[in-house]
Amino acid sequence: MTAWVKIGVAAAEQLYKGAGRGEEKKQYVIDFLKQKGFKVDEESVINAIEAAVKQLNTEGLTIE
Repeated sequence: MTAWVKIGVAAAEQLYKGAGRGEEKKQYVIDFLKQKGFKVDEESVINAIEAAVKQLNTEGLTIE
């Protein structure tokens, strides 16, 4: 699921430009994962999203 979270984060970053859109981006990733068939525990997914965003902002996002 981590790879799908990273893909969702990358897509959300492209779709929702500008500051102050974090909630929209998170909801996009949650909806994206649900569409992929994952049962989403929102707290766990939000933690995974935050980790992916931190990686994106510090070293660039790598999808493995």
